[in-house]
Amino acid sequence: MANLDPELTEKLCQLFADPSSNWDKVLISLVSNDNANLHLVEEVVKQLSKSQINECDDKGRTALAIAAANRGRELVVSLLLDHHASDQHRFSPCTRRSVKAKTKSGGTALHLACANGHVDAAGVLLHCGAEVNVFGDDNYTPLKGPARSGSAEVVELLIKHGAEVDKVRGNGCICTPLIMAAHEGHVDVMRILLDNHAAIDRPGDYHGTALYRACQEGHEGAVELLLSRKANLEARGDDDEWTPLITATDWGYEGIVRLLLKSGANVDAVDKDGWSSLFLASKCGHEGGVTPLATASMQGFLTIAESLLERYAEVNIIDEEGTSPLTRASYYGNLNTATLLLKHGAKITMSDNNGRTSLHSASHQGYDALVKLFLDHNAPVNATDNSGWTPLHMASSNSPADVEVKELPESEELKEIYLQSQETRIASAQYDQVVELLLKANANVKMKTDKG
Repeated sequence: MANLDPELTEKLCQLFADPSSNWDKVLISLVSNDNANLHLVEEVVKQLSKSQINECDDKGRTALAIAAANRGRELVVSLLLDHHASDQHRFSPCTRRSVKAKTKSGGTALHLACANGHVDAAGVLLHCGAEVNVFGDDNYTPLKGPARSGSAEVVELLIKHGAEVDKVRGNGCICTPLIMAAHEGHVDVMRILLDNHAAIDRPGDYHGTALYRACQEGHEGAVELLLSRKANLEARGDDDEWTPLITATDWGYEGIVRLLLKSGANVDAVDKDGWSSLFLASKCGHEGGVTPLATASMQGFLTIAESLLERYAEVNIIDEEGTSPLTRASYYGNLNTATLLLKHGAKITMSDNNGRTSLHSASHQGYDALVKLFLDHNAPVNATDNSGWTPLHMASSNSPADVEVKELPESEELKEIYLQSQETRIASAQYDQVVELLLKANANVKMKTDKG
């Protein structure tokens, strides 16, 4: 009894000293102990009836389930099962009940062994009649565990014993083992499942197919494998309807974007709200309606945006708000991306549904470098939005109420106009520079908004 927990050692001593002891009270504690040896377990098991050996702990786990869930206890699993075998080496009803018994969480001993990657314990359980396609209360078979954890050996073992690679039950957030493996990037497990005819394009929950999930999580090797097996490039997530290319662009996975483009992914595919990847390549965020170029534009993913444009992504595509990738890039201050978009033919005069141009956005945000870039490309300096606001109004609208007159430009006429309302006072040196640029470009200081 060396190295055992002292309390457990004392209990065992009491049990061996008293032949009438209640042995089933200690078996679970013994099997749960990391240092329990096989001989000691065997001595305890000899004292138990077939019903006593299947007593449960407070979590509903039998000694068999506990042993199966812990690595290195395969011999304990065999011993517990052998205790129920008949002389003819057939399994008794009690044995079958023990391997099929579920814990309170709904899993069998085989579920636990597989989830923990214990291939030998799983092999013993399968040899003793454990059901390979039994559902746990979570609607998954034992194949779920090793698919998620990446235990290729256990996956092969289960398939060898008849595991159905796509078997799940019920509706809701149910993913196939292939999707789980793709989510974790377990390429070896994915290859085994695909070699055994796993449905490559079967969607799971709102996260979509295996390819979509691999792109979302940034697993380049998994994406490469799925593409080599001809996974659907345009399969979408059920919730946002993003394609694999859009989601890879959103997360900035340059290598995956290149793989998808090389395989022929649609660079101008849009989601349910009309956004393409170029939008997301120009900005930073997760708004709806994006194309791949939109994604790259929003986040300033310059290299990704270049890749998309090289594949002839539509540079002037607009979303449901009428916003172009250039406007998105300008709103989020992505100077290099904006320069790239202009180089590829982005229209500086385009306005969104509110009538705002890229110059409006850059002026409103105080991005003086972008304002200069747009003015150098002949952006209309006095363009008005639907409310009559010019870029100059936008640049002036962020000022506090307590700015002193001495901070204003020297023009007396301009001072008078600016001081008419809090909205038109200069907020900081940043906006001061923007105003100066606009004035040098002949911005009309007398133009009024719809509110005067």
